[in-house]
Amino acid sequence: MAKSLQRLDRHTEAFEQLESAFKIESENSSIPMEASLEAMHLKDLDKAIYYSEESLKRKPHDAAILGNHAMNLLLAEKDSEALATINEAIRILPSDSVNRNIEAIVRDVVSGKRKRPTFEDTIK
Repeated sequence: MAKSLQRLDRHTEAFEQLESAFKIESENSSIPMEASLEAMHLKDLDKAIYYSEESLKRKPHDAAILGNHAMNLLLAEKDSEALATINEAIRILPSDSVNRNIEAIVRDVVSGKRKRPTFEDTIK
C-alpha cells in the first residue's frame, strides 16, 4: 500500500504505512529505507536519518542504503560522517554511478565548492 501511496504523492499516508510495517517486520531493509525516503518528502530529517540508520543495521554492506544515508547525513550537516559513509559505499561498489554522483556532491559541499543541498534537491 505504501508504494501505491508514494506514486500518488500521498507521502504522509505512505510514511504512516511504512512506520507500521517497520514495527511488524524486523528484518527487511527496504521498509526503513523507503520510510527514510518518505521522511525526506515530509522534510523530517531526524526521522530520515533514524530510518536510514535502521536500514543499515539490517543490511550494513548495501551500497544503495549507504548512499542514501550519506545524503541524509549531508543534509544534517554531519559532513565527516557523510564523507565516511559515501566512501564506504564506493569501496563496496566502485562502479555505482548514483553513489559516484553523491560522492561528488559530498566532496564539493565539504570543500565549499557547492552549497549544501536542500530537501527539494534530494527528492527530485
